[in-house]
Amino acid sequence: AISAIGVGLKFFLFPMAESLVLRSLVSALYLSVPFCFFLLGMLWRSLGWHLQIIAGSVFFLEVLNGLLNFSKFQIISALLALVIGTWVSRHTLRFLAMTMVMVAAVFMAIHPLVNSGRAHLNYHPTENSVATRFAILADVVLRSSKAAGAISAGLASDTISAGLASDTISAGLTQTVTRFSVPFIQGYLIDEYENGRAGNSLDDFWVAMIP
Repeated sequence: AISAIGVGLKFFLFPMAESLVLRSLVSALYLSVPFCFFLLGMLWRSLGWHLQIIAGSVFFLEVLNGLLNFSKFQIISALLALVIGTWVSRHTLRFLAMTMVMVAAVFMAIHPLVNSGRAHLNYHPTENSVATRFAILADVVLRSSKAAGAISAGLASDTISAGLASDTISAGLTQTVTRFSVPFIQGYLIDEYENGRAGNSLDDFWVAMIP
């Protein structure tokens, strides 16, 4: 019931609550949703089929909301919570390996969709409606399927296909390394400071301490 209310509010207040007070109130409820899925994984075998359908529907809606928000974290956190909950009753090494491979496969599938969705011309993090996000998601999926179909049908030459694969791997590796590398940011900040642009983003940091 808690997870159903939380997921329902995510759609009702999509993409986020305009009121800061309301946003802070529902954020605590949102944090409890993955924990509910953890309990669901623990209790799945003991639930009746009707409760499994209801709980599975809530989980599906949470994943769908994560796709519409183009949030890998929201999808993977819900999936991991459910998977780890199942480990309580099924903790064989084979099952652990299978579930982790499944989580990795889901991440590999949603990673390009999320990146393409955020780069879409119609994407706006705070103003898009659910219908707009559905249109963006459908457009991204359609483009991905067309590109995959063109390559699989042999419409691109082997040289072009190899080049595309190489560029994709290179871009992915660069993005991954940059995420865990801070010298670029440090160098930029030092250069800005030495040129008289120290920045003022922390001038009013004390305001954040006010509830």
